[in-house]
Amino acid sequence: MPINAKDILQLVTEVDLENMKAELRRENEILLERIDRLLKMHLARGTEEKPKEFYTVRETAERLGVSKATVRNWCYSGILKATQQNGFNTLWLIPASEIQRMLECAERYE
Repeated sequence: MPINAKDILQLVTEVDLENMKAELRRENEILLERIDRLLKMHLARGTEEKPKEFYTVRETAERLGVSKATVRNWCYSGILKATQQNGFNTLWLIPASEIQRMLECAERYE
């Protein structure tokens, strides 16, 4: 039985497809390894972050569980000892020690 061109083309196509599938599997494995390595690096970097020395009004409000307006009022009235940076908008920088002090005060009243 002679082999015709159609059979040869189908055979070559099947072999090529299998080779392409194998190559794609290898490339996917390499990419997954890279993603895994990057994810581990990212997670490790997150644990190495140093605590901040100063926090914004928003960050302070989140940590203390109050509104941003309350934090601003505390800054203006001196309840929170904060540094005021003047510019177009007033920027308050609250030291981490002040946040800790407020949290400790709140614990005493619970």
